[in-house]
Amino acid sequence: MDSRKPVKIKVEYDDDTIQEFEIKNLSYEVQKDLAKLGIITCLAHEQKHILVEWKNGWKEVFAVPVDVTTVRNYYVIRRVEETGRLFLNRENGYPELLEILRKPRDVEKVTLI
Repeated sequence: MDSRKPVKIKVEYDDDTIQEFEIKNLSYEVQKDLAKLGIITCLAHEQKHILVEWKNGWKEVFAVPVDVTTVRNYYVIRRVEETGRLFLNRENGYPELLEILRKPRDVEKVTLI
């Protein structure tokens, strides 16, 4: 595993100008996309996950932003289809929302890892 931590990303334009961005100022989604492309590394100890467990024993892990602090709320919306909504508290005050589509009424336990 690569132990280096990315700090900045540089973008060079066709007129030879260069613009720098600090990785910490990029949104979690942008950092995740850059990691998927192999441009930056995403260190395991900087990631948090949510473990969702169903009544039948099925378990699923979801990656969440590093600044998630606690599980806030979980409820199921029943319309034509059922959708579970899991709200997570974040450090900056705006909650993170995860939608659970797989048997939302059967979710038994949610754990922040």
